[in-house]
Amino acid sequence: MKQLPIFSIIIICFFYFGCGSKYCAMQKDTVGALKYSEAKQSIQWHKDLIMRLRNNNSGDTNNRLSAIGHAAGSYQQYPIDISLPSDKKVSELILDSIKTHDLNGIEIDVQIDKSGDVYVTHDRIIGDDKENIKQINKNSEKLNEVITTIYKNGLNNDIRLFIELKTSSQEVTDIDELLINGILKSIKYGIDNKSFQNKILNNISFISFNYNMLKKFHDENKKIGIVNFRLYQIIASSYNKLLTWCICPAFSVLNVDLLKKDDILTGIWFDPKGIPDFTTAFNEINNYRKNKAYEIYISTYGLSKDSYVKALKKNKEGLRNITGLIFDIQRP
Repeated sequence: MKQLPIFSIIIICFFYFGCGSKYCAMQKDTVGALKYSEAKQSIQWHKDLIMRLRNNNSGDTNNRLSAIGHAAGSYQQYPIDISLPSDKKVSELILDSIKTHDLNGIEIDVQIDKSGDVYVTHDRIIGDDKENIKQINKNSEKLNEVITTIYKNGLNNDIRLFIELKTSSQEVTDIDELLINGILKSIKYGIDNKSFQNKILNNISFISFNYNMLKKFHDENKKIGIVNFRLYQIIASSYNKLLTWCICPAFSVLNVDLLKKDDILTGIWFDPKGIPDFTTAFNEINNYRKNKAYEIYISTYGLSKDSYVKALKKNKEGLRNITGLIFDIQRP
């Protein structure tokens, strides 16, 4: 991990209001977003690029790379704020994205309201006093409704659903614990339906910037004994921990020692914008873990196309670790 000199503390304010604002917006920077009409072809181009850089025949092996649609596969129509009106329900966005762009999986966020209902939305619904701070619009969908729609729709292929456990820091708060319990209830609701029980157990995974949140989810789920869901940590940065947390406290910093010895994670999500030298880090981690190597998903939309290609070429030796690609796709 890169360590900055101690005097870097002095320039935190400058960094935050200048280039720091861009750094903090890493998740929302969509300069590499795909056009709706070209997304299917662009996704194939991304897969072929990695296969070429791996010196493989893409026609034989590109099915090994999964394509994941960030924010229900339509980030511009996704319910960031649950109080704002929306044209489509989340489940409609998901089904359209899967069918139109030939995606293998979808990422969504969830939040809990004061009644304990879990909704698919990005921003928090309740405040620190656990009262609603947002009015829930009529097109909003609960997590159990989205799960039911996805896994009862009759799609031929099994779709991975990655549910992000949102957090405002690297600690686990009372609200975080409420969210975890609400999610487990929603999952159990779907599992009780025998007709698509196996799809849920096999295809739902959880991701978070907060390792402690994932550990808490793992422990609470273990008490119930549903299944060992696949868990992935989103790594935001390989830079100085103090500087990163001063800019965005919820961001996770690459911790090579923790990831080497971890026993709950299935894999890692990351953006090459935040971890420019990912070959060194991930090869070291997976070489240490040997038969328990991580699945690694790379975000494709945080950098411009040219910068993204340069990052991959620079890290060719690390591409053997890549399991899937994450895409932002524009609205029609």
